Amino acid sequence: MTKGSLRCFWFGTGILSLIGSVCANDAATPLTEEDYFSPVPRVTSAARLEKSLLESGMSVTIIDRETIEASSAIEIPDLLRLVPGFQVAHATGVIFAAGYHGANDQWPRRMEVMVDGRSVYMNTISGVEWSALGLAIEDIERIEVVRGPNAPTFGSNAVLGSINIVTRAPFLMSGTYLRGTFGGEDTEIGVARWAGSIGGWDSSITAQYRADDGFDGVNDHKRLSDLRFRGDYQATVADTVSVQMGMTSGEAGVDAPADQGYSPIYKVNFDPYRDRDIRSHYQQLDWNRADEDGSEYRFKFYHQYYDHDDSYAPDISEPHGIPGVPEFPPGTTLPLGLQVATTERYDVEFQHNPAPADSWRIAWGLGGRYDELSSDLMLGDRSRVERFSGRVFGSLEFKPVEDVAIALDVLTELHESHGSETSSRIGVNWLAAPQRSFRANASQSRRVFNLLERFIDYPLIDSNGTNLGQLLISTLEDDFTPEEVVAYELGYTEKWDDLGLLLDVRLFLEELDNSGMGGVNPSDVVVWRDEAGGWDTRGLDIQLDYRPRPDTRFIGAYSYAEIDGRVGYQLDDDDNIVRFESLKDTAPRHTLSLLASHRLDDRWLGSLGIYYMDNVRWRGEGSEVDSYTRVDLKLARDFGLGDTEGQLALIVHNLMDDEYHEFRDPEKNARDGNVFDRRVYLQLSLGFD
Repeated sequence: MTKGSLRCFWFGTGILSLIGSVCANDAATPLTEEDYFSPVPRVTSAARLEKSLLESGMSVTIIDRETIEASSAIEIPDLLRLVPGFQVAHATGVIFAAGYHGANDQWPRRMEVMVDGRSVYMNTISGVEWSALGLAIEDIERIEVVRGPNAPTFGSNAVLGSINIVTRAPFLMSGTYLRGTFGGEDTEIGVARWAGSIGGWDSSITAQYRADDGFDGVNDHKRLSDLRFRGDYQATVADTVSVQMGMTSGEAGVDAPADQGYSPIYKVNFDPYRDRDIRSHYQQLDWNRADEDGSEYRFKFYHQYYDHDDSYAPDISEPHGIPGVPEFPPGTTLPLGLQVATTERYDVEFQHNPAPADSWRIAWGLGGRYDELSSDLMLGDRSRVERFSGRVFGSLEFKPVEDVAIALDVLTELHESHGSETSSRIGVNWLAAPQRSFRANASQSRRVFNLLERFIDYPLIDSNGTNLGQLLISTLEDDFTPEEVVAYELGYTEKWDDLGLLLDVRLFLEELDNSGMGGVNPSDVVVWRDEAGGWDTRGLDIQLDYRPRPDTRFIGAYSYAEIDGRVGYQLDDDDNIVRFESLKDTAPRHTLSLLASHRLDDRWLGSLGIYYMDNVRWRGEGSEVDSYTRVDLKLARDFGLGDTEGQLALIVHNLMDDEYHEFRDPEKNARDGNVFDRRVYLQLSLGFD
């Protein structure tokens, strides 16, 4: 740790001690037996079968509504800093990188992210544009994170884990709600929500506007507007229907410095300040039936559309007079852009959970998906590619004896051009005592490459139709080897009611093989290919939830990880790998987060977050960054004005102003920006019946 990091760490530790002493001496709120005997959280959406954390065969972190309200997060990905082993960074002021256990770039693409079961990763990057989810943080009920491969449950993109963001039911949010957040980096966030009944439907409508100027020295601002609707209807005693739809629209800076990409030959800036237009929308229908015998039926359909466009066309006809370099006719331009694509998805799924028997439970189902990707720049003569896929899945839990459960999860994906790929997991959970369990599981998961990875073809063709060469190509097409992850886990969970403590420990080994990669050949063309290497990650995750008093809570997460492996980065003329990149420094050895929250009285609430990440090298457009310790503070006061309930909050990110680099260091990346300094926000929220 640097001296500044140590200062932050000890300052935060002192604050935690102070809060603890306040808790110990505060006699205004006496404890009761019910305060300690709170139920163990249940995994409701990260698995096909609902289970408590003590019964689960997987390691799961649940970020509940209370944690969301206590945290200082104003962006959804910041909440994932509370998950053991997660790396979260502003790759730019707009793009969040949120990955698990290392080897990540600005678009981590091996973690399935869902909103109410709707997959939101995109074929353009196979990652998530967090800024385009169209979701206000106030509308989130909980986030369930599976720490470890979950492809046997949710498919290809979940080979290292899954995240499901569960939104709040409208009946929990009756009335009108307004919130404004203003502060550092010229941040302006406005949220307006109404919830009530419309023709028998419990409904909510949320509008949101988000704007900020991003990091200093680069163009990475955002100006985005969101609109979201959810309606829930109780059709019969057994049947419920839910409809959701939403949209996001606006612009974002593309992170280019003013002098980046200047060519002395063509006297043109090939990477100028410019904006990227973002447009997305989705529609989702869920139908659930719960019969009296305990059986369940679930049907889900959704459609989503995403378009981003940073296209531009610099004039390359400026005379240069350099021998051997041709002059271009006056007015010749070169169409360019690296985020110019439209992706669309239709997905349908049916699931049946038969009535449970004494010793077993089962869930099975099937689904289908249509993906389409369009881009005149990125797909060459094709301009549009599409893919049909289907899936069949099943989850079985069998108890040979009362306290031992054996779980089997299997999912097979069928692709029209590639064939089938199967991911599977077997696990054992032993409930050694009513509040203590041990688990072990082994899994094999496969990730099929997304459409852009498979079909990228980016020729440089000027406005006169002359092909000036190739920028990016793919060698995958229909003949490729998917990535494969084999993982092993040992886990332990225990809850001490008399202490108000829940502890979870995970030992893991994750082995990824046949990694995809983008390497450069002798013609300076970036070639995407398969079977380019792999890596092993092993280590320890620990998470705890400690509630010494009803008004005080501590949430902690720690991870130790070692990564070893290599991936190719340079190719010969035949696209064979000739040089490899070591990955030993691409996972932080230690990550730590602590969130302490305390309600001082009926009106005042305070929280303190401490986040430490060891030095790590981000891949892609990132660089090696030094370790840092960041301290966040939130101090809020509730108030009432007649029938109006409100809250005024002061939020400070990086309280100690110990500046650090989130994703890249300009001394190692040769690009400015990405320096995270102290940021102060004022937040006002009002609620009306």
